[in-house]
Amino acid sequence: IGLTLASPRSEHQRGGSVMLALPEAVHATAVLSALRQSGIHADARGQTLRLSPGVMTTAEGTAAMIAVLAGVVQR
Repeated sequence: IGLTLASPRSEHQRGGSVMLALPEAVHATAVLSALRQSGIHADARGQTLRLSPGVMTTAEGTAAMIAVLAGVVQR
């Protein structure tokens, strides 16, 4: 969906979180609101979206998160 990875790509370097740089035109609060409305929890620090998928995260949950992000980012 065109977002830039802000955390290291290697799982051995990034820890448990994946961080994505949001475009300046997209407000982080709008992204967080859309995710929360879909039951997806995330955090943002400025324009950096922080996702912390755990062992209970499913492929379906990941697809749902990507769909929500795409809907907000690609408006």
